[in-house]
Amino acid sequence: MSHLFYVFAASYVFVALKAVQQRHVQHNDWWHVMPTSLCMATVEYYVIAQVIRSGYGPGLVLAGGLGAGLGAMSAMWLHNLHLQRKSK
Repeated sequence: MSHLFYVFAASYVFVALKAVQQRHVQHNDWWHVMPTSLCMATVEYYVIAQVIRSGYGPGLVLAGGLGAGLGAMSAMWLHNLHLQRKSK
Protein backbone atom coordinates (compact mmCIF):
# COMPACT_ATOMS: atom_id res chain seq x y z
CA MET A 1 0.00 0.00 0.00
CA SER A 2 2.83 2.43 0.72
CA HIS A 3 4.07 2.10 -2.86
CA LEU A 4 0.78 3.68 -3.98
CA PHE A 5 1.46 6.72 -1.81
CA TYR A 6 4.95 7.03 -3.29
CA VAL A 7 3.57 6.76 -6.82
CA PHE A 8 1.00 9.43 -5.93
CA ALA A 9 3.75 11.70 -4.58
CA ALA A 10 6.10 11.06 -7.51
CA SER A 11 3.33 11.77 -10.04
CA TYR A 12 2.43 14.94 -8.15
CA VAL A 13 6.03 16.16 -8.24
CA PHE A 14 6.54 15.08 -11.85
CA VAL A 15 3.59 17.05 -13.22
CA ALA A 16 4.41 20.08 -11.09
CA LEU A 17 7.96 19.97 -12.47
CA LYS A 18 6.58 19.69 -16.00
CA ALA A 19 4.70 22.93 -15.44
CA VAL A 20 7.80 24.62 -14.06
CA GLN A 21 9.81 23.32 -17.02
CA GLN A 22 7.26 24.78 -19.41
CA ARG A 23 7.69 28.19 -17.79
CA HIS A 24 11.48 27.91 -18.08
CA VAL A 25 11.17 27.20 -21.79
CA GLN A 26 8.65 30.00 -22.37
CA HIS A 27 10.90 32.52 -20.68
CA ASN A 28 14.21 31.26 -22.15
CA ASP A 29 15.49 30.47 -18.67
CA TRP A 30 18.34 28.33 -19.99
CA TRP A 31 20.10 27.71 -16.68
CA HIS A 32 17.09 26.10 -15.01
CA VAL A 33 16.06 23.75 -17.82
CA MET A 34 18.67 21.03 -17.22
CA PRO A 35 18.31 20.71 -13.41
CA THR A 36 14.53 20.62 -13.77
CA SER A 37 14.82 17.94 -16.46
CA LEU A 38 17.03 15.81 -14.22
CA CYS A 39 14.51 16.07 -11.38
CA MET A 40 11.71 15.16 -13.78
CA ALA A 41 13.61 12.08 -14.98
CA THR A 42 14.23 10.98 -11.39
CA VAL A 43 10.56 10.91 -10.41
CA GLU A 44 9.36 9.62 -13.80
CA TYR A 45 11.74 6.66 -13.73
CA TYR A 46 10.78 5.97 -10.12
CA VAL A 47 7.18 5.54 -11.24
CA ILE A 48 8.28 3.26 -14.09
CA ALA A 49 10.28 1.15 -11.63
CA GLN A 50 7.23 0.88 -9.35
CA VAL A 51 5.09 -0.35 -12.24
CA ILE A 52 7.71 -2.97 -13.05
CA ARG A 53 7.99 -4.01 -9.40
CA SER A 54 4.30 -3.93 -8.44
CA GLY A 55 2.60 -4.55 -11.74
CA TYR A 56 0.05 -2.47 -13.54
CA GLY A 57 -3.30 -2.14 -11.83
CA PRO A 58 -6.19 0.17 -11.05
CA GLY A 59 -4.68 1.26 -7.71
CA LEU A 60 -1.51 2.40 -9.41
CA VAL A 61 -3.46 4.23 -12.11
CA LEU A 62 -5.64 5.95 -9.50
CA ALA A 63 -2.65 6.95 -7.37
CA GLY A 64 -0.71 8.27 -10.38
CA GLY A 65 -3.71 10.04 -11.88
CA LEU A 66 -4.70 11.76 -8.64
CA GLY A 67 -1.11 12.79 -7.97
CA ALA A 68 -0.71 14.15 -11.49
CA GLY A 69 -3.98 16.07 -11.38
CA LEU A 70 -3.24 17.62 -8.01
CA GLY A 71 0.32 18.42 -9.12
CA ALA A 72 -1.03 20.31 -12.14
CA MET A 73 -3.59 22.17 -10.03
CA SER A 74 -0.93 23.11 -7.47
CA ALA A 75 1.39 24.39 -10.18
CA MET A 76 -1.44 26.49 -11.64
CA TRP A 77 -2.27 27.91 -8.19
CA LEU A 78 1.38 28.75 -7.46
CA HIS A 79 1.81 30.35 -10.87
CA ASN A 80 -1.24 32.56 -10.33
CA LEU A 81 0.05 33.49 -6.88
CA HIS A 82 3.39 34.43 -8.44
CA LEU A 83 1.66 36.58 -11.08
CA GLN A 84 -0.36 38.37 -8.39
CA ARG A 85 2.80 39.19 -6.45
CA LYS A 86 4.55 40.47 -9.60
CA SER A 87 1.68 42.80 -10.45
CA LYS A 88 1.79 44.56 -7.05
